[in-house]
Amino acid sequence: MSSIAERVFETVKSLSDEQAAEVLDFAEFLKVRRLAQLTAPEAVQKQRKDELMREFARFQIDMSDFKFDREEANARR
Repeated sequence: MSSIAERVFETVKSLSDEQAAEVLDFAEFLKVRRLAQLTAPEAVQKQRKDELMREFARFQIDMSDFKFDREEANARR
């Protein structure tokens, strides 16, 4: 057992059953959350994409009236 696991065990031994159950519930929650992050990378990617879209939203401008002119874009001076 690692030193952290041993410290958790020693601490939980002194708690009431109700408090120990809360610690166990929290530890199981962390385990499930970590497993979900590992098995659902698309969910993580979606969250990251949403964060980036919110960040870049401030740079969006209305380009509906813009007309691209290839000759003008390629003109050399």
